[in-house]
Amino acid sequence: MRDGLIAGRWGAAERVPLYRPKRKIGFLTSKKAYELYIDYWNRKIENRIAPKAKIPDLIKEEISGQGGKLVEKLRVEHIKPPPEDNDFSYITDIYLKWHGSSLYFCAQYCCRAPNCISPSFETRFARMEYAGSRCFNLSYIRHTGKWHQTHPGLSAAECLESIRTEPHFMP
Repeated sequence: MRDGLIAGRWGAAERVPLYRPKRKIGFLTSKKAYELYIDYWNRKIENRIAPKAKIPDLIKEEISGQGGKLVEKLRVEHIKPPPEDNDFSYITDIYLKWHGSSLYFCAQYCCRAPNCISPSFETRFARMEYAGSRCFNLSYIRHTGKWHQTHPGLSAAECLESIRTEPHFMP
């Protein structure tokens, strides 16, 4: 099994072979638990091996235009005048940013507190990652700083509608 994991990690194997241990492994108490464990690692390997799809320029321009319209709506909805209390950060801008084959929705915040580290900072609150054949994987940023994919394989219109309506994607 160890050789299968190493080979899978380096791309030489597509799946980890199912290994039947001669002795019982303590945390795997049943055959079903062991098969779920193998399936878990197979999915991990598949995610590492899968190359990222390159987005065509035509689709990139189309999505930028549609995303720009959504950004205008989000600006009206979320950009407010600066608060009178200087202790809170507030949104000054919402914009799009491409990085590779992913489109990020970003918010620029301003902080006027006397003890702030910097006067402004950027946060990314939604990511549309191109998955090929005009489909996108939609993710939001968790409080831990890690991206969590909520909707795999959506069309661009479905992604933009989810960003507009679902609470996970608020700036």
